[in-house]
Amino acid sequence: LRDCMGPADPSVVAWAAPLLDACDADDADDAAPVVAAFDALLRPRQPGWPQPDAAVRRALRFITARRGDVAMAEVAKESGLSLRQLQRRFAQLTGFTLRDWARIRRLRESIALRLQREGGWSAIAAETGFADHAHLTREFRALVGLAPSHVAERLDAIEHRNVRP
Repeated sequence: LRDCMGPADPSVVAWAAPLLDACDADDADDAAPVVAAFDALLRPRQPGWPQPDAAVRRALRFITARRGDVAMAEVAKESGLSLRQLQRRFAQLTGFTLRDWARIRRLRESIALRLQREGGWSAIAAETGFADHAHLTREFRALVGLAPSHVAERLDAIEHRNVRP
């Protein structure tokens, strides 16, 4: 997010067109076409990349369904693995720790809520599972490098047609 300001590279836009088309589809509430388009785009770029197994897929779905507001022990229980096994497998297959994935997901939810309505970050923080506004601000600074108010200014300057919580 920090280094992606400015016009989009035409080659990237052409490469990502199938993913954008899947996001724009009338049945955009169904994540399956978007996930399939994303997988299809990444597979040729990552030969030999291991495919997530069923336990990791269950963990991803659980974290996503809970909008990132989960305890890692709950995620492990849902996946059917011990926490340590899941942490190792998840990091190997996704490149993220379980906790970082949940943090990113929760931050994404807060941004989506901000795009849908005017309102204070304190209410959004409470709705997305942050302890308070200061906690949300710390997460923004850690993951994005900006305060939520600066992110909101930048988001307000562009059109967002595909963002939903």
